[in-house]
Amino acid sequence: MAQNAPVSTIGNIVTTGNTAIVPVTVQNFTDIAACNIKIVFNSSIATLTDVTIGPGVIPQGTISVNTTVPGQVYFQWFGN
Repeated sequence: MAQNAPVSTIGNIVTTGNTAIVPVTVQNFTDIAACNIKIVFNSSIATLTDVTIGPGVIPQGTISVNTTVPGQVYFQWFGN
């Protein structure tokens, strides 16, 4: 995972059958106008089917998600 956020963690990956859930937490956005996070995975063994963004950041900014490149998901956060 590449990123420029002050603190980021990937939680325990949960797998059920053919589904893997990868929780990512990013904290400490104080005085940061933008943040980028890129998660890279082996696209020959996994396919991204869904991205869910939790509460907390949205009221203070916006998040965009790019999933068009196989093997990666790219998040951009803009706000104050």
